[in-house]
Amino acid sequence: MSSGLKRLAELETAIIKSKLEQEQKMAEKKERRMRFLFHKFIVRKNERGLLFKEGDFLNFLEPGSYRYFDPWHKIQVERYDLLVPEFSHRLSDFLIKTYPEQVARYLTLIDLGPQQIALLFKNGVLAEILPPFSRTLYWKGVVDITTEIFDISDSFEIPPEKAAQLLHTKTDVLQQLVREFIVHKNERGLLFKEGDFLNVLEPGTYHYFDPKQKIQVERYDLSEPEFLHPLSDLLIKTIPEMVARYFTIIELGPQEIALLSKNGVLADILPPSTRTLYWKGVVDITTEIIDISDSFDIPPEKAAQLLHSKTGVLSQRVSDFIYSREVPENQIGLLYVDKQCIKTLSPGLHAYWQFNRNLNIDIWDTRLQNLDVSGQEILSKDKVTLRVNLTATYQIKEVLRVLSTLSQPTEYLYKELQFGLRAAVGTRTLDDLLENKTVIDESVFADIRDKTAELGIEVHSVGVKDIVLPGEMKTILSKVVEAEKVAQANLIKRREETSATRSLLNTAKVMEDNPTALRLKELEVLEKVTENIDNISVYGGLEGLLKELVKIKG
Repeated sequence: MSSGLKRLAELETAIIKSKLEQEQKMAEKKERRMRFLFHKFIVRKNERGLLFKEGDFLNFLEPGSYRYFDPWHKIQVERYDLLVPEFSHRLSDFLIKTYPEQVARYLTLIDLGPQQIALLFKNGVLAEILPPFSRTLYWKGVVDITTEIFDISDSFEIPPEKAAQLLHTKTDVLQQLVREFIVHKNERGLLFKEGDFLNVLEPGTYHYFDPKQKIQVERYDLSEPEFLHPLSDLLIKTIPEMVARYFTIIELGPQEIALLSKNGVLADILPPSTRTLYWKGVVDITTEIIDISDSFDIPPEKAAQLLHSKTGVLSQRVSDFIYSREVPENQIGLLYVDKQCIKTLSPGLHAYWQFNRNLNIDIWDTRLQNLDVSGQEILSKDKVTLRVNLTATYQIKEVLRVLSTLSQPTEYLYKELQFGLRAAVGTRTLDDLLENKTVIDESVFADIRDKTAELGIEVHSVGVKDIVLPGEMKTILSKVVEAEKVAQANLIKRREETSATRSLLNTAKVMEDNPTALRLKELEVLEKVTENIDNISVYGGLEGLLKELVKIKG
């Protein structure tokens, strides 16, 4: 083929190819124009659709292919899988009210009141619990939806067989909606709903439909029988028969107390105006009620039992409610009630209930007691300053009489002894006092005895312990005493010398008239001489010795 023909053929081929490309582009352009103007939707066999235009519901769509002229894309189709039958949509209430026939055709409506719940079954299998006020739609067609509706206006307790079925269901939603409460054999329970008391629960297992967690069960261990609850008074007033069945009621007046025993053992003291509940069943509660309006004394044996209690609660109660004090032997107690003395107490243990009153016991010693008045500096009549220490013994005989007159008996007695001592010393000279110390004792004793006897105090004795003189007075008195003693010594010496001379004279007269007496005197002298000589030689016999001795003396 020549080159011209070959070029012509290529040109024709190019023209044909260009036309085909133009036609294809025109077809694509037309297809795009058609897709822009029309909108196609497919609803599968396991689906249902909702048709909307500009957000407004138009119709339910069954399975099929749908094409709509929609150049501005204002049409929407919402598809729902029937295997998930729950229909939750913002327009649910609108559809139910506006399109009731269509809703009834495609959906199952469950509408519950404020006291209704529903057990929902899917293909015969329990699947869910619907709470009150539920309004729910389920698609018809694939999953068979059935319900069992219960009215809980009178009772919201779930029968045991139904509770077992619900609790063994593995659905988490079901387990959240049904609540289980167990009350053990040693317990009792109080059932509340939204804080309102409903019933007392005996031992057992209880199930309640409680999707909003409004039910509460308070359990109480009967081994701790005290029932302390803010609703106690309300329960006593509104359900007295039920309270009497499950509780022991202790109600005390304003002048009553109760000794409470648990299983026969004293355990607590209940104050006046108490209203208390105790669970029945495990612990036997008994009480001993005591009226304290007339007498608030506690008998000694009961007081000993209470005061020696080792139980923590009872021990604290005793400390709070009982006033006690031991009056020792040889002493007397005064009982004050609201600061007024009402009686005297003998030695021993005394205990009282201190409700509604302020108690105090003062103890006074009735034995002999000493009182010292020390360091009293007093001027004597002759202006000598003396320091005198005095002691007195006294005994309180009538405590009430003393206290009715004196607020501080010891201080009064001390001052009276001071005054009596000053009067006794100040009216006498130093020489009088030193010569007769008992004059102070007698004077002070006579002065104070009559005064205190009228007040109920008996003074047994008063005595001066010592009188202390000032330093310079001590020196003067020492010199006076020394001079007196020297004079006395000289006088005694002269008396003795005179007596000795007179005795010698008498002896001489006797010897002068009696040679034998003289001879005996000589022998006495010789004996005294020989006492001081180791050896003595005698010449001429005793006669010669006596003569020589006389010569020696001469």
